[in-house]
This record gives sequence, C-alpha cells and structure tokens, in this order.
Amino acid sequence: MPGRKSVTSVPPAPPRPADGHKGTFGTVIVVGGCPTMPGAPAICASASLRGGAGLVKIAAHPKALALTLAIEPCAT
Repeated sequence: MPGRKSVTSVPPAPPRPADGHKGTFGTVIVVGGCPTMPGAPAICASASLRGGAGLVKIAAHPKALALTLAIEPCAT
C-alpha cells in the first residue's frame, strides 16, 4: 500500500529487576476451550507467557483442561 512504512526494528524490552518473581510481572487468565478444541486456550496461554506475563491461569471446560495443560504445562 502506498504511504506505508515497514517496521525495521523493535525496541528492546525493559529490563526486569533481578529480585523479580512471577507475581511481579502480572497475571493473565485465559477463559475458553471446549472438549473438542483444547488447543486454543493453550496457544493463548503460551503467547501470554512468551509475551512476559508472570503467571497464566486457564479456566476451561473440565474435559478440556487436562489436554490444555498437557500442551502448555507452564500454565496453572
């Protein structure tokens, strides 16, 4: 598209304090999923962790929760 500029660099993430812990960096709760599609909340949880969230919790259908946590075991 005319007039659009492309991104050539991304600014660095701010430094994290050495004494920081998961409670310092925020909590995300992912609500979703169904027994036949446990991957969506797992992918969302994974993206949240990679984006810098300190703690990610998943609220999903009980039949989907075990599979969701097997895909993204770092979430609770």
